Amino acid sequence: MSVIAFDGVCLGDGPATGVGRAFLDGLRAFAASGDEECVLLTPECAELEDLPGVRRVTAPRGRLRRQRQLPGLLRALGADLLHSSVAAVPLRAPCPTIATVHDLPWFHPELGERPSWWRRFATARALRSAARVLAPSTMTMRDARRLLGRDGDRVALVPHGALEATTTPEEQRDGPLLVLGDDRPRKNRARGAAPHARRDPRDRPPQRFVGPPADNVAEAEK
Repeated sequence: MSVIAFDGVCLGDGPATGVGRAFLDGLRAFAASGDEECVLLTPECAELEDLPGVRRVTAPRGRLRRQRQLPGLLRALGADLLHSSVAAVPLRAPCPTIATVHDLPWFHPELGERPSWWRRFATARALRSAARVLAPSTMTMRDARRLLGRDGDRVALVPHGALEATTTPEEQRDGPLLVLGDDRPRKNRARGAAPHARRDPRDRPPQRFVGPPADNVAEAEK
């Protein structure tokens, strides 16, 4: 039986939001679909519900600690593959690695975001060392292929899954139109607001942007 390690480093910063929720949804689906042993590597502080078919193992946090200690942990687990939820994988992993890159904002200076040189360097090293790179959007896929140059064919487009939709009768729809995401320029809230503003005010619900830092609410409230 193959041992697939899932790097849940994104789960160590409080309740799972966008990246964390997509990662956990994919892990649940994978664990339910195959015969491989699934091992979730998470920081000690992460609080998670039970995940059927998934064994949880505490893993180190911090850039240097991960580079030093993750290879030994993967060897001890007998891991055949490491699937990381972010663009950070151990450069000397004893098994193939999959990195997930969600955005590369330094390719888009018009956004006004200026990641540190260390982040740019570390991301590039991680993507070049990974056997496969996953990107959830076409723009990020193109940016990652540009970064990798002739090795760009290792980047694959894998969009995040969608939750099952529920339908409410129109006469019962009295809440706002929620737009989820924080207020960083790359989230492009203006693009989400424009079509809503063009609709007849008599035929549109109020629009509410939900996300940090100003309006971060619990999943149940959403």
